[in-house]
Amino acid sequence: MLFGGVQIPAEVITAWEERNLVIFTGAGISIDLPSDLPSFPSLAAQVARTVQSPLDPAVEEWKTQLDTFMDVLNEGEGVDVHRLVQGIVTKPGSQPNANHNALARIAAKYSTRVVTTNYDLHLETALRAHHEGPLDVFRAPAMPLGDDFDGLVYLHGSAEDDPRRLVVTDRDFSSAYFHSAWAARFLERMFREYVVLFVGYSHSDVVMKYLGLGLGPESKRYVLTDDPGNAIWRRLQVTALEYPAGRHDLLTGCLVEWSKLGGMGLLDHRQRLRELISTASEPAPDEESYLEDSLRRDDRVRFFCEFATDKYWLEWAAKREPFKKLFDRSTGPDPVTNELAEWFARSFALVDDAALEPDERRSLSAWRVFAEAGGGLSAPVWNALGSGLLGVKTARPAHAVRWLWILMEQEQVGCQEDFLDYALEWTELCDDPELFLALLAHLMTPRLVPERGWGSARMGVKTRGDLHWMDEAWKKKLVPDLAALAPTVFPVAEAALLKHLNLEPRVGSPRGFNRHRSAIQQHTQDKYRDPIDAVIDAVRDTAVALWNTDAAYVWRLIERWFISDHVLMRRIAVHVAGEQPGMSGDEVVQFILDRDLATADGIAQEVLHLLGKAAPTADSDLVDRLVDAWAPTTDDENDLYRAFSRLEWLERNNVDNEQLRTSLAEVRAKLPAGSKGSPYPGMSSWMEVGSGDGIQPLTVEAFNERIEENPEEAVQFVLSFEERSFPRSGETSREDAVTMLRDTVQERACAGLELWPYLTDHPGLQDTVITAWGHAKASDDAEAIMAILADLDLEPVLHGVNQFFMYADRNGGARWETLATTACGMPARPTTSMNLMVASETG
Repeated sequence: MLFGGVQIPAEVITAWEERNLVIFTGAGISIDLPSDLPSFPSLAAQVARTVQSPLDPAVEEWKTQLDTFMDVLNEGEGVDVHRLVQGIVTKPGSQPNANHNALARIAAKYSTRVVTTNYDLHLETALRAHHEGPLDVFRAPAMPLGDDFDGLVYLHGSAEDDPRRLVVTDRDFSSAYFHSAWAARFLERMFREYVVLFVGYSHSDVVMKYLGLGLGPESKRYVLTDDPGNAIWRRLQVTALEYPAGRHDLLTGCLVEWSKLGGMGLLDHRQRLRELISTASEPAPDEESYLEDSLRRDDRVRFFCEFATDKYWLEWAAKREPFKKLFDRSTGPDPVTNELAEWFARSFALVDDAALEPDERRSLSAWRVFAEAGGGLSAPVWNALGSGLLGVKTARPAHAVRWLWILMEQEQVGCQEDFLDYALEWTELCDDPELFLALLAHLMTPRLVPERGWGSARMGVKTRGDLHWMDEAWKKKLVPDLAALAPTVFPVAEAALLKHLNLEPRVGSPRGFNRHRSAIQQHTQDKYRDPIDAVIDAVRDTAVALWNTDAAYVWRLIERWFISDHVLMRRIAVHVAGEQPGMSGDEVVQFILDRDLATADGIAQEVLHLLGKAAPTADSDLVDRLVDAWAPTTDDENDLYRAFSRLEWLERNNVDNEQLRTSLAEVRAKLPAGSKGSPYPGMSSWMEVGSGDGIQPLTVEAFNERIEENPEEAVQFVLSFEERSFPRSGETSREDAVTMLRDTVQERACAGLELWPYLTDHPGLQDTVITAWGHAKASDDAEAIMAILADLDLEPVLHGVNQFFMYADRNGGARWETLATTACGMPARPTTSMNLMVASETG
């Protein structure tokens, strides 16, 4: 950062802010008025004059070994160099100067940690004026631990102490750094632990040859100097921070400006940034340095973003590293990046400025900056654009909507993928069918995801999009005009489905999409759907819709699917063939017989579904051929039951055929008495939870009366029914009782409130009640319900809470967003529902 024309590296500033900087001062800081103290060479000369020595410290013999010079003077009769030095540095009228005060303010801002080789007390005086609380002071030879200290260290002694303790002569330095080595030990540990900044030293200072003894190669040290090219800095591995030769006033100005920065609070920074940014023009060097520093700080960058709304500042920021990171796809979230990403999206990329002239449009500048940066998005700016697009309350301008293409193309780990799901609801997509189709294709695309089952983790295949939003888009945007849209939507859906099916066996996923899908037609066994079901449905429905526009093309599809390696595609082929408009029962049965589909593996459910509709009107000869095809070949029970299940399905669908009756009677005779056909013919397995007949124990009205009479007993009544994975036909199960509970609360939300005190130990029933509240038709009890949800441990009822938010406020129900007070009469927290949603998503 630039202070008064002198550059202080970010590493030094960071170390200062992180309380890891040692300021190490020399005689140079005490030369200026009103201190007016000598440098070490001047000190040696003054002592020589005082004792009237003929020796001159400025001659070549002495100027590189002034410590020895002082030792020689000290050997003179009656000479006490130490006391003379003490007198010189404590001369009357000498006071702290601007260097002392600035360094004291800098040091005291975060952690006062200062070392000085000076003997005078001026830095201590300044530190005591600016340091909060008592100041720890250490005077040679009593040193603290070099890697764990705070305060001021007089490394060469203090003029306040016995002058014999001052490190002045060669013997003193030898004792400090070699024999007793207390100074060397302190420095070695200090340099290893802290970043060190030397101030007030020149390359010729005698102390430099001793300081080198404690400088390890791993330490980080810097020196402010007007002689940066001197070899001693390289030898000591000290980074030189340059100011112009002889311009020690600029050094003082640097320290003063730095100390001013340390004295600024957040409001001061906000005001200064506002002043600097108010004019969209090139800032002065020091101002630019301050702006650049603010751009990398999480406590100040928000002020920059608050005021920098002119496109000049976008183009200025585009050249700075913190902003450049937005367009590096490897960049992760952090406070600065997130703030800049929001600024870029909110103030530039998505701003509605279409009515302005091109050279005035911030959105065009944002697009250009994005392109010049390489056209990549990091996850933070991806999320900022997605969130910004979602938050637009008015019509989204075309230049904003086009970012959706980029979001689709560059979605990656760390992106909040829901934003693209929500985009399916945008009204703007109705006017841009190509974009809508591209978005649908993106959301239907499969991706690899980690799955954990029994044993070790594995990779699985999952549809990118969210089932709910794909279903909603399908119903609202596609179904109303499916006949016209089918030719363009079908290829997208089929390609996505084939990608799923081709990818699945290659990653070894044990969960087959084919096994998951019980029936191609809508079926109760498929009520718990996955996103892949939306893709399957899209292929099915668009292919069926194509019968009306290009029957020949559909027949070619069917033939292609029949020779596919994927059983699921063959099943779709059967279903689509049976949906041909005007196809008679005879034609359907003939179609099945001609292709040997009646006994083909894997497609029995779809075949039987077709025959259930077609066989009752088919010719008797064709039915005879079906009966023959299904006749058991052995008396094996499995073979018999398979034949029975198929034949019984025809009987169940009122097929009147003599050979069917005869064959069915023969098979029945070989099976146990009372054998019944499969409830789901053609399915090798199925799941039922609750009553096979779905018989609720009470009507909603009757159960409501029971709740009003005694809610605790009403809860126990629900719990009295058994949970059965495979319920007996005609028997009421727990699921039926829970359905009764759900329907009752959905009809009268207050019923859930009356039951709630007795549901504490039954999270499953709590989940049901919360789900039903989402369907509530009136707002009378909404405040009490929201109060319960706000204080609830959400983890056991996450499913119910998610269902609540999915269905709340739909279909003209309760208006949850209009709540003004809680059930206790206190003002409602405006973010209650959002807090609940966040908690449910992160739980």
